[in-house]
Amino acid sequence: MAHLNFVLIHPFKDGNGRMARIIQSLTLAKASDSAPIFMGIEEFLGRRTQAYYDVLAQVGQGNWATADRNSEAARPWVRFILTAHFNQASELKHRITSAGKAAVKMEELAAAAVLPERAVEVLSAALFGGTTTRSRYLAALEEIGEVISEQMASRDLTALVKAGLLASHSDKRGDGTHRAKWCKKRHARLVSVGRGATLIRSRISVVGQLVVKRGSMSCESS
Repeated sequence: MAHLNFVLIHPFKDGNGRMARIIQSLTLAKASDSAPIFMGIEEFLGRRTQAYYDVLAQVGQGNWATADRNSEAARPWVRFILTAHFNQASELKHRITSAGKAAVKMEELAAAAVLPERAVEVLSAALFGGTTTRSRYLAALEEIGEVISEQMASRDLTALVKAGLLASHSDKRGDGTHRAKWCKKRHARLVSVGRGATLIRSRISVVGQLVVKRGSMSCESS
């Protein structure tokens, strides 16, 4: 109701919706032990912007803040916002579960290829569509308390290529960017990785489909 009250009072010329969502997240976070990240519904509202405006227009014409307990003026808003939280929570649960499965699968791949466990950092960057370089790989390892030399990092990348998990496209500097992109062209379903590497999706079975949504990234020709 804090969200609804603020946005309908509309105290500012601009930014009322953003402020209302912040107030809602803050109110819920203070009343719960869960992390604030689990309180936000911005992603849901972004996909249903018109429905959001429609319910505000519907409720705004009634006495939503009435003291009359029998009033149902705010019922459409309550239903909408609870649906938003339920859907957002379900989506987050799915992502966390998928990420966990992906992490386990990548660890299995590294172990099967007799690769060091730290090599999973490179596979993660490729699978999740991020970017990595040798320097970033070293920095990521340092964050978890593991320090290796540049030569060892290069050997890890080379070992991943030899294991058939990455296809090398290194540049002259030897520290090229590894950018993963979802590609639907081939039966093998490769993740194209710019100048750096290509994670062979067929080697990670269904895990890739659990994590990377179709159409969310462009596909480079190869």
